[in-house]
Amino acid sequence: MNQLLSDIAANVDAVQKIPIVTGLLEVVCRTTGMGFAAIARGGAQDIAAAVRAAEQARDGAWGRTAPAEKGRLLARLGRAIADHLDELTPLQATDCGKPMKHARADVVA
Repeated sequence: MNQLLSDIAANVDAVQKIPIVTGLLEVVCRTTGMGFAAIARGGAQDIAAAVRAAEQARDGAWGRTAPAEKGRLLARLGRAIADHLDELTPLQATDCGKPMKHARADVVA
């Protein structure tokens, strides 16, 4: 885990941002107990920024989007996940400590 903090960002309001509260949170493999990744450690200010962005989306364009269009967009997201099933399955298995077969089923779900 030698990744620089500047390479790790949180996605808030569709923009990659370095957390206000700096630091990393190690992601640990449930089966080995070893760290395999790091994510940005955010704090109260980061959470508040994310909540504001979500409220703005709800009150803005996303909130005005017709339900059928939201359904189409979410289906497109689902297809994108399915397109990357082979990449996501081992990540799910490592993160959750599950056999690959079960991890694959989780990603598909």
